[in-house]
Amino acid sequence: QKLMQLEQEKGIVVRFMVGH
Repeated sequence: QKLMQLEQEKGIVVRFMVGH
């Protein structure tokens, strides 16, 4: 269950990097 949260956080970080 923690893996899903970690992946979600990683996705947010990736989106933030791509957004910049």
